[in-house]
Order: sequence, then structure tokens, then C-alpha cells
Amino acid sequence: MDATTFRVVDTLANAWAAPISIRELANMVRKEHGTAHYANVYNKVKELERMDIVKLQPIGKSVAVSLNFSSRTVDMLTGVEMERKFRLLAKRQALQPLLDDISSAFAGSLNAVSSISIIDGERNLALRRVELLFLLAEAKDKTIASATESEIHTLLHELQRKRGIKMDYLIVRQGQLGGLLNERCANPLKTMLNAHIAFFHPDELWIAVKKAAEFGVVVWGGKAVDPAGVSEGDMAYNLDRLGYSELGSKIGKGEDVRVEYIAASIMIGGTARRLEAIPILLAKNRPDYSMLFFLCKKYNVVEKLLACTKALVKARKDPEAGKLVAVLESIGVRPSRFDTAAAIGKMRMYGAD
Repeated sequence: MDATTFRVVDTLANAWAAPISIRELANMVRKEHGTAHYANVYNKVKELERMDIVKLQPIGKSVAVSLNFSSRTVDMLTGVEMERKFRLLAKRQALQPLLDDISSAFAGSLNAVSSISIIDGERNLALRRVELLFLLAEAKDKTIASATESEIHTLLHELQRKRGIKMDYLIVRQGQLGGLLNERCANPLKTMLNAHIAFFHPDELWIAVKKAAEFGVVVWGGKAVDPAGVSEGDMAYNLDRLGYSELGSKIGKGEDVRVEYIAASIMIGGTARRLEAIPILLAKNRPDYSMLFFLCKKYNVVEKLLACTKALVKARKDPEAGKLVAVLESIGVRPSRFDTAAAIGKMRMYGAD
């Protein structure tokens, strides 16, 4: 793969938010890779169109370019992922043993692991942490699916201790991919894919994205949500929207934020009174517990997460919350102090028990 092909396809792979003109593409390539001549980018785009890698659409007086998900495109993107990995390891050789350990751990026994990506590897390594995205194949047997996730938690907990580096990870099933990439609200998957390098079976990731794209407009990137920075206005609006109203709160129009972000935000900086709202929010809104675990682990509030989910499980039957409790306890998490009785009392008040 020549340098211009890599730069163009690499940039398009991260430009899902809206159609872009060839001139905009050239500017993005220049910003990301340091150099780009419009004529070279234009000629490369036309070449890739003939190869069925990209498609061109007229928009006003301009022509918009985007990836065309053919089989050849998946092969091209797989090559881009390999080049990304090579470039990252050339800068951060210390990552090589860790990526080898992860690949070896999930190579044979866990066929349900389709692909693994490292997220923003250079920046996160400087912070002594690694962020990972696991894509799992759909399992018809729920017992096998649960065992796979449990094994991921166990193996990564062991690797974290072995390598002395913090490891945060999001587990997503292929069946969830389309919904998460098509939804209006921000979610971690969208922002992670904007800075990912698939180092374990990269072809499987792009095959899954190709399938998701067949059922809707796939969008990633965009504005990231920082759970530690949710405004008071957005917090009050979303608490009310998600089924928990606070006496005396002024509720205006805010931005819709997923329940996992709201719960994590409360755990990071909320009051004890608001912390008691979390079991209610989880009971009423069917959260993605893998996403909630990822956010709470990333922001170092898993002890509060365990306390809240234990209260939820004590008040009502919730198999998914029960699995999360089992995972947290299996990796040595101890619950923080929490008024379980008060939380359960509030659940009854809100009809969430």
C-alpha cells in the first residue's frame, strides 16, 4: 500500500459523521498526516473509485466522497489497520509485549472474541493505561456468552497485575454494533472507533461494520461525553427523563445523555442522596452493563458501582445486574459504604422494586 493510499483510506475510515468533499478530505489528510496535495488526493480518490473502494456523490457544486463497503474495501481497511499497528509500535515498542499477551490469551480458546482494538494507544500509554474494545460474535447459548465475558474479565485482571498497567475495556457484541452506531445519543463505542487500531483480527471488525452499514447510516466520532463534566442542567433534565425527579429541581431542555453516563457521573461527583437514585435509574432503563462497567472502571468508581448494583439485586430480580456483581467480586472489588436500606426504600417509592 503506497503512502497516499494509506493516508486517504485511513482518513476516510475516521470520517463517518457527514459526507465530505475531496477538498475537505485533502485538508483532513494534511491535518492528520502532515502533508497532502489536492491533486494527489483527487487522483487517488478517482483511482479508489475505479477499484470500488470509495463512492462519489454530487452535493451542490461539490462531490462528496465516502467509503464503499465492498469486499475489496474490507481488505483495504484490514491493510490500513496493520499499517496503523506497525506505526504505533514503531513509536511505542513497550506496547508489543502487552499486545502479544492479549492476542495469545484470546487466540485459541475464545472463538467468540471476533476482534480486539487498542484505543488511542500512544496517549493512553503515556498515562500508564491501556483502553481496549472487544467485539464478540453472537452466541446462541447465553451460558457460553456469559462464560466468554467472564473469562475476558479474569484474563485482563491477571494481565493488568502482571504488566502493572491499568486496563479499561468495553465489550460489545456484533448484534449491538448497528444500534450503537446508529443511535442519536453519544456513546463510548462511537468515540473509541474514532481512535482505534484493530490488532486482533481487524478484518472481523470491518466485516461487522460492513454488515451494520447495510441496515442504516453508520456514524462514529462526534462529541465525546465526559461523565465527570455533565452540567447540572443536563443532569436534572436526564434524571427526570430517565424516571427520577428531584424535589425543587428546575428542569429545562437539556441534551439527551445515556443512563450509563448519568449513573457514572453521579458516582464520580454526586451527593449521597443522588447516589441512592442509581438503583432506580438502572431498574427503570435497562442499561448496557458492559458499558457501565467500562465507564466506572475508567473513572475509578467500581466500588460505588458494586454497592449500587448489590442494592438493586437485593430489591428485585435482575439477572444482568447479578452478573455484573459476580464479575466485580471476582476481580476483587469491594463495595463502598452505601445506605442500601434507604436506596431500596426509594425504589419502592418510585415503583422500581
